[in-house]
Amino acid sequence: MLGAGAARGGGSPAGGGVKAAVYRAPGQVALGEWPMPAIGAGELLLKVRGCGLCGSDVVKIRSGRVTPPAVFGHEVVGDVVAVGGGAGGFEVGDRLVVAHHVPCFACHYCRRGSPSMCRSFKTVNLDPGGFAEYLRVPAPNVRHAAFKVPKTLSDEAASFTEPLACCLRAVKRAGVQSGDLAWVIGLGSVGCLFVQLLQRAGARVLGSDPLAARVALGQKFGAEAFQTLEALGERARELTDGRGVDLVLVTAGGASVLRPAASLVRDGGTIHCFAGGEG
Repeated sequence: MLGAGAARGGGSPAGGGVKAAVYRAPGQVALGEWPMPAIGAGELLLKVRGCGLCGSDVVKIRSGRVTPPAVFGHEVVGDVVAVGGGAGGFEVGDRLVVAHHVPCFACHYCRRGSPSMCRSFKTVNLDPGGFAEYLRVPAPNVRHAAFKVPKTLSDEAASFTEPLACCLRAVKRAGVQSGDLAWVIGLGSVGCLFVQLLQRAGARVLGSDPLAARVALGQKFGAEAFQTLEALGERARELTDGRGVDLVLVTAGGASVLRPAASLVRDGGTIHCFAGGEG
């Protein structure tokens, strides 16, 4: 179970494999076994409590771009069951959220506030991934991307830490100001995170989604939400005397929504393509 370096812990299988949702072929994921990760100095072994399903996981499963077999999942919450020597600040039993990639903090991209473009960013990964019973947290992730979860926060809420952090970074980069009018395209889980963050930044939020259930969800979180772009466009022009919205945040729709977005954003406004699907 444990690799190089003194380690302490217990409560995990003594050896063999662990259960995992294994990607077998494009469009095929099945319950199977995966080797138990071995931790080394400065690393942690987590027993996974839960893991969110990211849109990027769905793309990997469907696209065939990843060579199988593989285990995905990075929106992780779990319990520490073993601690590698030198992994200070953590104890067996700690409940953590952990991020899957860590930048170098020193390169051209990192110095300019774009750590996800860092060449080292995706060379460090959780092993094997959050869709397994146990995972290894590499030393760089332990140092920079492992956080204890307060007792007051549920596992489900904690699993939103990574996507929420991505959304928060996007809102900061967009330069939202109090009094802005923002349009969120797509009112799934990420879109509704944006609705809440934009309101906290002082913006008024319009939202759109072709699915009635998601329109209702967006309204629940405070957006003035619409099922058709025509209705949303009419409302946006009414609120701005025809000027248009200050910010468009694209979370769904792909290339099909770019023309409507460009037609409704004000002169000098911002279109932020956070995620969008194909096209």
